[in-house]
Amino acid sequence: MDVQVSFTIDQPANAVWDHLQNVEEVIGCVPGLELIEKTPDDTYKAKMSVRLGPISASFLGEGSILSADPETRIATIEGKGVDKRGGSRASAAATYEVTDGDGETTVAVKADVKLTGALAQMGRTGIVQDIANQITQEFAGCLRSKLAAQGGNQESGAITEQAASAPAPAKSVGGVKLLAGAVWRTMIARLTGLFRKRA
Repeated sequence: MDVQVSFTIDQPANAVWDHLQNVEEVIGCVPGLELIEKTPDDTYKAKMSVRLGPISASFLGEGSILSADPETRIATIEGKGVDKRGGSRASAAATYEVTDGDGETTVAVKADVKLTGALAQMGRTGIVQDIANQITQEFAGCLRSKLAAQGGNQESGAITEQAASAPAPAKSVGGVKLLAGAVWRTMIARLTGLFRKRA
């Protein structure tokens, strides 16, 4: 399935690009993602925990940067993981681009996500896009805070205010907890529509 997300940040494009090349910093901003180790061949082993109501998964896997062009500010990454407890598997190939315009920077991500196992049904209803949107929102808020703290923009006070106004990440032991009523209503509506079509 194709997943597309984007966000804007009031920082110079080069500063945003440079920060995104620091994998450890990036992982620290992704809710539910934990770095385990970096191998000599620049592969990153990590754990990704996701919880969606009664369904939870903890993926152990690895990811790598396939390309990163500072001239075009376009990078391609891929990753895969296995939830040994639930039997689900996930893999993704993603490309992100950093562009500037009108005094702000846009980060756009396009990913091809493949799911098998218990979470595959969720993917068919489009709920994966909802999860991606939630994670992106929290990631963007974290990135704004870190860049503002580094003083990458003379107007860091405005960035800090934006970060403070961003929704706080929901806390969960070992992962991302999505309990917002809107997410559940969307999922129920999509599942209901799916079963009606089959009927």
